[in-house]
This record gives sequence, C-alpha cells and structure tokens, in this order.
Amino acid sequence: MSGSVRPMRPADLPFAEDLVRQAGWNQTPADWQNFLAAAEVEVFVAEGIRGCAGTISIVHFGRQLSWIGMLLVDPSFRKQGIGTLLLDHALSVCKEHGSACVGLDATPAGRPLYEKKGFSLSATLERWSGRAPFFADRLPRIAEHDWKDIARFDAERFGADRLFWLRCLERMGPTALLRRNGLVTGFGMARPGIRAWYLGPIVAVSELAASKVAESLLADLHPHKIIWDCQSASSQLPRGLGLKAERPLYRMLLLGTDAVNTSRDIFAISDPAMG
Repeated sequence: MSGSVRPMRPADLPFAEDLVRQAGWNQTPADWQNFLAAAEVEVFVAEGIRGCAGTISIVHFGRQLSWIGMLLVDPSFRKQGIGTLLLDHALSVCKEHGSACVGLDATPAGRPLYEKKGFSLSATLERWSGRAPFFADRLPRIAEHDWKDIARFDAERFGADRLFWLRCLERMGPTALLRRNGLVTGFGMARPGIRAWYLGPIVAVSELAASKVAESLLADLHPHKIIWDCQSASSQLPRGLGLKAERPLYRMLLLGTDAVNTSRDIFAISDPAMG
C-alpha cells in the first residue's frame, strides 16, 4: 500500500498508547514519553490515507548497536504492508546511522517478517509472569556514586554502553545493587507497566547473585503481578519463584556477527523494545 513514515510527535502519544493496549503489551505512557525525550531514541509513525497506521522505535547504543522495537500496526491497517514499510524505514535509518549491528526481540507472529529481512536468531527468550512472592531482605538501592561501576559492569555483559537507559529506569521503580569486596557482582531494576510490574534488567555474575538481586526487587513488589523476560538458560529462576511461562520471544540480529545481548550474565532483559 502507499503510505509515509514521519517522526512521532507528542500529539501522537494517545494513538501509540491505544496500540499498546490493543496488542496487550505492557509499555506505559511514561515509556513512550521517555522514548520521545531521549536523544538516543528515534520514534516514527506510519500514516495511511485514513490517518496514523503504526509505530516503530529505534534506540542507538552508539554506532555499535541499534535496537528496533515498538513495531505496532493499527488493526484496521493490518495486512496492508504497514509493518514492512515501518521496518524498511527503520533499517534505512540504522544504515544511515552507521550501526554495526541491528537487534530486536520478535514475537512468534513477527518473526517471519524479520527473517525475510535477513535477521537471524541469536537467542530464545521466555516470558514469565505471576504474583511477586514475599521476601523480607533488601539489598542497597543504586546511589549516584555507584553509576561508574555499574556502567562498566553492564557494558562488559550487554555488549554496548546503555547507561542513559539504565539511569532512566532507575527513576521509575525499585533498584537493587549487590557488591562483594567492593566490586559490583549484580544489579537489577523494576518499573510499572499497564499489565504488570516489569522485572528487569537483572545482570549478575552468577545465578546465586541474580537470585539475591531478584529477591530484593520482589520484596518491594509483593504482592503485585510481575513480568520477567529472560533467556531460556535462565528460566529456572522465575520458575523457582512460582511464575508461569507465557510465550517465547526471539532475540534476532542483523548485520553484526558478534554475540550481542546474549551473555549468560543477563538474567532478565530491560525491555523487548530496548534490548
């Protein structure tokens, strides 16, 4: 179909929020506002003859990695090529940016479209959900003086510098920091969503450290519903807490050959839209 793609404007936020609700996703109006406010994030809207038709976001972690997310199409425009139009535009933006690698997290329904565009599977993720169990012990929260150590610790495992995104998440909900002999061995964050609290990221040197970080976050979230997205290899943690598996997600990469965002030290991702 014919259509055009333009940058998202604040006036488009109600449309974007409606798409999230219709799709049953978890992002909040605050998430959309953060996307628009961040210099590292570009958000676009597709327009058809009858108005706004879909959205897509791109976050640039320098030139090392660009991450595509929030590809949503209004139900009245589906099967009219809007998703392909938005994805082609996003890939063109990433190419112009000089991105060494482009990544995204695909739903089962979206995976065929990305494979047609050359994306390949990097890792299988699993979504877990349920009520946050009770824990009493809490770790220290992240303080201003911790950020230098956290930035180094996270970049070594995530594969790119995402400090701007972590600092944004830190303002939205509980955090937890684990140190041993003064060195960071794990950290985690959580934030509210329209369906449930979202647990992540959790980055740690071991499953035991990740468990301590998760339990500290859950101490703040009990008894609310939570969502936890993790690599299949880490699924024993949410399973052991009594959470239930919802569906798979597929971490897919294009252009780059390095293993980005697949470190076993990442026990919960930060968001499918942000890697």
